[in-house]
Amino acid sequence: MKTDKLLDALNELIIELQNNKKQQSADFFLLRHNNIQTLNNHMESIKELSTCRAMAQYGNFSAVEENNLDRVVHYAIAILNEKKI
Repeated sequence: MKTDKLLDALNELIIELQNNKKQQSADFFLLRHNNIQTLNNHMESIKELSTCRAMAQYGNFSAVEENNLDRVVHYAIAILNEKKI
């Protein structure tokens, strides 16, 4: 369930970034989204997402993008806490 919420939040963030022509940032999140979806190194991707909040600063994220990123980080941390990783 939390993984589904994480994937939904990631999808919203990716779309927002693509719409705002921030393809490099969108690609970063798209790769992690695909890894989680296909279970290809998915826990490592979730760990990376739990610590990527600083991307909002150096990626010059809008308020909407930053809110979406906060949701991604929140869900990633919740999954890690649940798995005790």
